[in-house]
Amino acid sequence: MLEMLTAKDIIELLRNHYIAPSKPSPGFFCPELSDPTDKRRADLIWVPTTWQERGQLIGHEVKVSRADVVAELADPTKADAWARYCDRWWLVVSDPALIDGLTIPEHWGVMAPPSKRRRRTMTVLRPAPQLTPADKTLALANVLARLHNTGDDVFTRMQRLERERDTAVRTAERLETVNARLGEQLRGTAARPRETEKITAILDAVTKRTKTGGRHQWLQADPDAVAVAALDYALIRRKTQFLLRRIDERVSQFSRALAPTDVTDIVEGLTGLSRRVQKDLDDADAAADVDTLTR
Repeated sequence: MLEMLTAKDIIELLRNHYIAPSKPSPGFFCPELSDPTDKRRADLIWVPTTWQERGQLIGHEVKVSRADVVAELADPTKADAWARYCDRWWLVVSDPALIDGLTIPEHWGVMAPPSKRRRRTMTVLRPAPQLTPADKTLALANVLARLHNTGDDVFTRMQRLERERDTAVRTAERLETVNARLGEQLRGTAARPRETEKITAILDAVTKRTKTGGRHQWLQADPDAVAVAALDYALIRRKTQFLLRRIDERVSQFSRALAPTDVTDIVEGLTGLSRRVQKDLDDADAAADVDTLTR
């Protein structure tokens, strides 16, 4: 599995090597740092701040394939762009096998990923000797520039997090308000179980009717449509009942006005009309025509 590690993976292993989890950092961890001439980059510069190592610069070159190692060893002076300012210089490989049979410069130490027994500390294949660095002023200036830029990045991230926190707080407050309203509605519904049962029964009946095939099979039991249709139906029913009462009144008036005269045919005709209208009303009431309900 170790031979599949990427350079980014190795950098994270080095971070764990130098900085113990849940403890203050004993130094500055500066990956991908340009040298003072801005021509080359070190994969990692570690700047310890402990009393014993304060002021040192420890450089690292990371390689994850044998071809990369061979290319680096073909011209070791490329590393000098940073190594000349460092107190130690490490070649860090993803697997010890990458350097088998190769000659490593004497002033380089060699590291590999942690062994199974030591999961945080890197495996030292060869210690890095103490070097005699050149004047570090320009190199330390690069480190300070990195720390300054990192501080700006952290400040920007903190501002963004504060804005996101404020947004989250406002969202939570709105959700609490909505939740409270829903709770009130639910409590109100629970206090009127009979009304709730009636509404549920109406919707179930309409849904059942719309699923029974024919020309109504694709209708949907939309609550708003049901409410409007129910109101329309109630209005039609009231008007029909009013019409029936008027017809009955007219029949009675005709009967009284024409009592001496044989008006049997007229009375029977009007009575038949009244019965037909009443029958239509009863049929509509029993069937609850879906066309009327969904209109």
